[in-house]
Amino acid sequence: MIHQLFEELKPFVSLERIEKYTREIHRLEGNQSFKNYKASTDLCLELMKESGFEEVTRYALSADGKTTYFDCTLPQAWNTTGRSFLRLDVPEIPEDQRIISDSNVCSFVPGVWCGPTPEEGVDCLILSKEEAAAHPERIAGNMVYMPAFDRSFYKFTGELGGVGIIMTYPPIAEEFPDHLRWNNGLSFCGWYHTAGEKRISVFSLTPRQAALVEKHLTKEGIPAHAEVRTSIQDGEVYTLTGIMPGKSREELTFVAHMYEPFLPDDAAGGVIICEFCRALKELVKEGKLPAFEKTLRIVLSFERYGFSEFYQDRERNARTLTVFSLDSACHFPGSDTSPETKMRLSSIIRPSFLDLLTPQLYRELLSHRRLVLEKGNLSDDTFCSDDWIGIPSLWFHSADKKYHHCTCYKFMEANWPLAEEIARFTGALAGFLTSGSREAFADISCLCMQLGRESLAEKICAVSNEVKTGVLAAWEGKEKIRFQAKIMAERLLSINRFAPDTVTAESVSVFSQQAEEAVRTLFADVRRPALSGEALEASQMVVKRLCPNTLMSLAKAPLNDRKMNIIPDTLYILMDGKRSVFDAVKLYEYEFDEDKYTEEKLRKLMDYLRYLEKYGYIEITAL
Repeated sequence: MIHQLFEELKPFVSLERIEKYTREIHRLEGNQSFKNYKASTDLCLELMKESGFEEVTRYALSADGKTTYFDCTLPQAWNTTGRSFLRLDVPEIPEDQRIISDSNVCSFVPGVWCGPTPEEGVDCLILSKEEAAAHPERIAGNMVYMPAFDRSFYKFTGELGGVGIIMTYPPIAEEFPDHLRWNNGLSFCGWYHTAGEKRISVFSLTPRQAALVEKHLTKEGIPAHAEVRTSIQDGEVYTLTGIMPGKSREELTFVAHMYEPFLPDDAAGGVIICEFCRALKELVKEGKLPAFEKTLRIVLSFERYGFSEFYQDRERNARTLTVFSLDSACHFPGSDTSPETKMRLSSIIRPSFLDLLTPQLYRELLSHRRLVLEKGNLSDDTFCSDDWIGIPSLWFHSADKKYHHCTCYKFMEANWPLAEEIARFTGALAGFLTSGSREAFADISCLCMQLGRESLAEKICAVSNEVKTGVLAAWEGKEKIRFQAKIMAERLLSINRFAPDTVTAESVSVFSQQAEEAVRTLFADVRRPALSGEALEASQMVVKRLCPNTLMSLAKAPLNDRKMNIIPDTLYILMDGKRSVFDAVKLYEYEFDEDKYTEEKLRKLMDYLRYLEKYGYIEITAL
């Protein structure tokens, strides 16, 4: 059915519509200012209605630096109010070449959410980061140049009366020397400033512009003139949602964020969703697809922060079967060998059969594309797969990390053929999930069972090799195999959310049997050894989370005592009030092989947990 739908969607999915609406949204959001977001949401509302969504709604969220959902505090509204520029007052530079950074040339020059200068600007010195660190008394009234953004030093500069910071992005210097990076995550905790946080001006330079600064930068500093015209005030952002009703109130939810200045990130996301949902509705009208059994929902909002508000509704969460994110779905690949799609799977907190099925379908339907799988980590596009919201997720994205938020075509421009194929692929998957028969789900369960056994066999082989090479102790290998079998069984059982009683507990016992056979062969008499030191202490500590979801803004802590979060989101959620911190750490390590906890790292983790307890995030008890 899915393969047939992929082909039947071809004449109904319009690449022309995808490109047209993506460019129109980008035209409104491309200059970063909140003042344009009402207009961009007007356009999206029109598109949603035109695409056939019903109960289309827009509601406002307070962008005031105080309103908090989960631990995400919405920033205040930010607007550009005029020209921002940086001039080097160096006699050796010809006068007509001294303005090296100008928002009239690129709107990304002032860092979003940065503070303004006085209207007349400031005359100051540009100091190197090294000089500022060695002589912090010189920071007041001056700017600091740091090649790469450093949150701690940004905060340090502001607290000591610095005018601002200047930064560039070295990774693109050789390939794109005349492009710069949009820097939006300026806050010390979370992404954005909360009310009361110190704001200073920020300039983003191209590598070529930065090279000119470095050429003239001495210990004394570079005389300069800076003007940043921005405004910060309380305002609003918006969440938009609508549905295509099915016979059931159970929902498949498709999300994309708004309010960022790139075609694929994420002006295209909502457009792609509208286009494949419109096409599915056309297939139903033509009798090529049964009427929807499940309801399709679209949600467009402020990345992470707006969705944190949306997921407050636990009744709706409980009837939402899966969330698909289309954030950054159609970038160009970083190279001829880089992946064209990265598929972020659901977390181990909420495993899904789609973790097995969707990669297989992608390789069959888009065999000419390069695919990479990523483990679910409760990131900004998948944080709904925790134990409180509780919805499995899948995220299709394509951006190469090297070019993240850069103005070069590899991030700024949309890969339109990929956008069309992702629309058809996601649409075919959505059509099956909303209209598939019980028999079709039974067939899918057989396929997923086969894929699961093959995947578990590969994992067992990998664990055996890790033990042989000393990466894992034998007792860790034994636990890891059993853990992986448990997750695989949960993936298969998740089919029952769509087609109840399709998969039985007895049928998924094949995974535990597969694991126990391997354990008997490889680790028959191995037991966990007696623990000591930090590991022993962690094994006697149990953490109960008092606030839902993950850490972000540290909003419960006072500004002067906020400490940057050091706990990975998945590890934090694994601390469920029952298992010890040590057991949570081991499960986290078994999933994310590259992140091992040494004695020192365990000590820092436990110290940070005690800090969180101080501000009411958690409660620590002893076993």
